[in-house]
Amino acid sequence: MDVRLCDGRKGMSLRRLFGCMLLVGCFVALGCAPKPSADGVDFCQTNADCQSQLTCWIGVCVDRSILEGRGQSTLDGGEAIREREPSETLPESKLPDCTPSAEICNGKDDDCDGQIDEDYPNKGTECVVSGEKGPCAQGTLLCQQGVSKCVSAHQKVAEICGNGIDEDCDGLADGPPCKCTPGDKQDCYTGPVGTDRKGLCKKGEQLCKADSSWGDCTGEIVPTTELCNGKDDNCDGQIDEAYPENGQSCTANGQQGECAKGTYTCASGTLTCQAASSSKEICDGKDNDCDGKVDNNVESIGKSCSIQGQQGRCAEGTYTNCQAAQLECTTSYQPQSETCNGQDDDCDGQTDETFAKMGMTCVVSGTSGPCAAGTYTCTQGKEECTSSYTASAELCGDGVDNDCDGTVDEAQCTCKPGNTRNCYAGPAGTLGVGACQAGTQTCDSAGKWGSCVGEVLPTKEQCNSKDDDCDGQVDEGYIEVNGSTTCTPVLAGTPRCTKGYNVCESGTLTCAQPKTSVLIPGAYQGFSEGFVGSCKPALFEQPFGLAFNAKGELFVSDFQEHVIRKIDLAGNVTTFVGKAGSSGRGNGQGKAARFNAPAGLAIDDKDNLYVADQSNHRIRKIDPQGNVTTFAGSSSGYKDGKGTAARFNAPTGLVYDKVKHVLYVADRGNHRIRAIDVQGNVSTFAGTKSGKKDGQAALAEFNSPQDVVINSKGELFVSDRDNHQIRKIDAQGNVTTFAGTTSGYKDGPGNAAQFDRPMYMAVGAGDELYVSEENTHVVRKLTSTGVVSTHTGARYSRGATNSTLFFGRVIDPRGMAFAPDGALMLADAGNHLIRRLTSTEIRTYAGRTTAGDDDGKRMCARMYSPRRVRLDPTGTLYVLDVREHVIAKVDQNGYMSVVAGSGESGGRDGDALSAQFDEPVDVVWDSKGNMFIADLSNELVRKLDTNGKVSTFAGSYRSLGKRDGVGTSAQFDSPYGLAIDKKDALFVADTDNNRIRKIDPSANVTTYTGANRAYKDGTLAQARFVRPISLTFDTIGNLFVVEFNGNRIRKIDTSGNVTTLIGSTSGTSGKVDGIGTAARLYYVWDLAFGPMGRLFFLGEGNDALRVVDTTANTTTLVGEMGSSDSTDGTYSQARFDNPKGIAVDANGNMYVADEGNRSVRFVPVCPP
Repeated sequence: MDVRLCDGRKGMSLRRLFGCMLLVGCFVALGCAPKPSADGVDFCQTNADCQSQLTCWIGVCVDRSILEGRGQSTLDGGEAIREREPSETLPESKLPDCTPSAEICNGKDDDCDGQIDEDYPNKGTECVVSGEKGPCAQGTLLCQQGVSKCVSAHQKVAEICGNGIDEDCDGLADGPPCKCTPGDKQDCYTGPVGTDRKGLCKKGEQLCKADSSWGDCTGEIVPTTELCNGKDDNCDGQIDEAYPENGQSCTANGQQGECAKGTYTCASGTLTCQAASSSKEICDGKDNDCDGKVDNNVESIGKSCSIQGQQGRCAEGTYTNCQAAQLECTTSYQPQSETCNGQDDDCDGQTDETFAKMGMTCVVSGTSGPCAAGTYTCTQGKEECTSSYTASAELCGDGVDNDCDGTVDEAQCTCKPGNTRNCYAGPAGTLGVGACQAGTQTCDSAGKWGSCVGEVLPTKEQCNSKDDDCDGQVDEGYIEVNGSTTCTPVLAGTPRCTKGYNVCESGTLTCAQPKTSVLIPGAYQGFSEGFVGSCKPALFEQPFGLAFNAKGELFVSDFQEHVIRKIDLAGNVTTFVGKAGSSGRGNGQGKAARFNAPAGLAIDDKDNLYVADQSNHRIRKIDPQGNVTTFAGSSSGYKDGKGTAARFNAPTGLVYDKVKHVLYVADRGNHRIRAIDVQGNVSTFAGTKSGKKDGQAALAEFNSPQDVVINSKGELFVSDRDNHQIRKIDAQGNVTTFAGTTSGYKDGPGNAAQFDRPMYMAVGAGDELYVSEENTHVVRKLTSTGVVSTHTGARYSRGATNSTLFFGRVIDPRGMAFAPDGALMLADAGNHLIRRLTSTEIRTYAGRTTAGDDDGKRMCARMYSPRRVRLDPTGTLYVLDVREHVIAKVDQNGYMSVVAGSGESGGRDGDALSAQFDEPVDVVWDSKGNMFIADLSNELVRKLDTNGKVSTFAGSYRSLGKRDGVGTSAQFDSPYGLAIDKKDALFVADTDNNRIRKIDPSANVTTYTGANRAYKDGTLAQARFVRPISLTFDTIGNLFVVEFNGNRIRKIDTSGNVTTLIGSTSGTSGKVDGIGTAARLYYVWDLAFGPMGRLFFLGEGNDALRVVDTTANTTTLVGEMGSSDSTDGTYSQARFDNPKGIAVDANGNMYVADEGNRSVRFVPVCPP
């Protein structure tokens, strides 16, 4: 706090003044005389100097009340200068304020620091004293009595002759009384000492005149007043120092943007503010081109850029916008199925690694025989049909065109004239498939086989309702007209789509309008994972044995249907050998062969499949082409021997030792383990009679051994079913009990554990054992040291639950096999299913809980109550089934699987498949790949992280409210729609709170806009909503809101202004297309942006899919307003029933959650 000096000027601080007042002569020095100030604070020497009610205290007139309680007094009429206590100060509240400013030389304390003129500009700088000459002209700027003066420190002295200096300051160097010799010359300098040769200053020359006195100093330059000219005029070694603003920033008059940011410059003696130059506009939050607008016309907009964190075509972006001084690199491209084009279409970092025809069979042009059997591959962005067969010398009598010349057994092969035989020069596996058929060869008179007459070989597939390439598929992979997929159909009336696609229908290539189709059908019996689209589900009766070949195809023995089924890599289930429901023992190819209760399976190192044909008491062998032979055994009995001379009694389990090339058989009815070598010789490896005895293999006893497996050490393990034990046979042939005692159920080490009829086994990568247990409906796990635990299922608990291993359920589990990816496959015989077990979960892999023998896809997807469909950042489709309480995704192979939700309602967090939801209605993803879920009836926003864990992100479990807060302290009332911005801020349509809520990445929940239920446009604080239900962002960050009961779509721009885009401002519902608020909406549920800025929306009130273009014009695109049905067809023919979800991919294809029809519908984009 500052006080005034005696003359009323604001001056030094009170504390400094008190210190000064203790000095003798302070008042004299300050020139203090008692004088009242305008603000009532006066200096004094005695009380007489103060107004009434004031007293003189330490030189200042103060209110007497201030001194109360201090024990202070003043001397009436006396001086008030005295010593004070260190703590004695005048309260600041009693003193006037001082507003600081830059100190200048004016006799005032401008900067309010209690000092006068102490740091004014240019203080102490060198200067030229006006009217003085020589050294006397050299001065220093000082402030004296409020005036800046140039004061010289040089005292005039008598002239010293002969040194060329003007000591007496008369303007003459060596002037009078100095004498010189006429005509002499000398250097001279009359300026201040020390300025010579600084700046502009330099010496001159003197000439001695005739009177022996020195003449004028000519040519010298002495200091002058400093000018603003970029020169050192006063020769003090500094340039333009009298103008400290030189080089400093300034604001250039009449300029805008960056040009207004000028620099003070000295030029022609004047200090001017030089404007900055304009430049090309860049995205930096500045007006570079000085047109008064920031970040407009940014040159980079529209140029190519690379999107960080993306790969392939997804990384190929364009600068589209400048927001917050940052260029936004965006792309409308979404990952698509890979095609053969030299590009990374699916954005996985790989190019052309797969495509639609990849692996499909084809005919290699210009070749014959086995060489013509090719598959589609992609080479340098082009599809090619290549063959892996290498032509070789012709082998006589094998019926194969080995040298690929189109003729079988020609030239060097001899025959008996007149003989005939079937012939076929096509690729292996194509005979009898599609159009392909064998011909006939006749042996000519020269004993040579003639040409093959009547054969039909594979040709390129055409659109003709035939299987031309003999791959089992009709009209697949045909080539469209002119290589183009689009065309212009002949249409009547005013169609909503005027373009079409070339499609093959009933063997004819036609130009057809895009038509809707059912992507995922509905079912009243509930939700199911599986393949989407046209799909016939495969059925199993009683799957038993499992085995994988080298390709990764899975073989399944169906015990009751007497067949071996195959599940290929595309998910197709076919009957590989045998005829469903027909038992027998006949050999033959494919469906000509017969089995009787086939059980265990094993595959050798040549992909030959072996079957324990239980009720035929045989071991059957099936080569890769499906030819079935009897490898060993015939009728029931016990006998070692070769091939069919040997006897078995109900063999059930097999394992092939790929080191010793021996097939081991669990010969259950004979209570023995048998061994078969590659020549078919059968011997007894272990066991004698029914019993329970350890020891040497030949003396050991088993009781109905069900299965046998081998570990990496060559040790055999036997599931000794009726002894309820797992037995071990080491490399030396010693049999021991590895785990189990009597019948029961108990986990634990070795003999402390109990089993109840162990059935089939599998060996894991770490030599751990997995054992299926018939009576208890579980799968047990044994460590390599024999410690037993329950792997999946629950004791005596039957079911088909897909969940974590702990919650999963099975019925009568049988055979197991490890898939190439490490998953454990299980024949769930009682459920008629093939199950897949990972390290954390069990899922259905093939079949349905309905028994049967149908071939088809291993699983077909179906929905129960699809509410929303969403596309993740990679273009993968997700579907939310609100009645099944699950979230499912459809992968690039068209397979739909659950990613979160146990199928039971609840609020449990944890592993994704065991977590519970109660009506999940929306999902979005942040930049890190975390999924956020609107869990409607739980009143929560949940999070599924990238590690597969579900947690509660925000909201209080089933607690309604509108409280803001962090995480679970916040409340919602029907959180429905979700949207997320580019900074990972989450926005929630809090429907029954009539608000839009915002959740930052730290789970801080705030109310973004809205309050009580009402309608109002305006700022975020002013706006009001009527039950907002769905949200979406456009590419530049505007947020769009569907008001369910308001029958409107609102827009919140990036500046926070809320406006009505379409729909009645009064909330009137209707079925009218139109522009802006002229359009009428009726209970809209969802919206989504598509290409070219078009906004799609739909709802139950109008049962139609509508679109808003960039001019806010609303039109009906698919369906008919007010007409509900399940009809597929063109845009005008199709019908929906209570559609509630919409997603649009990067190409403009639409996906509709058609909840009334319990299905997800696909609407292909109208070709451009």
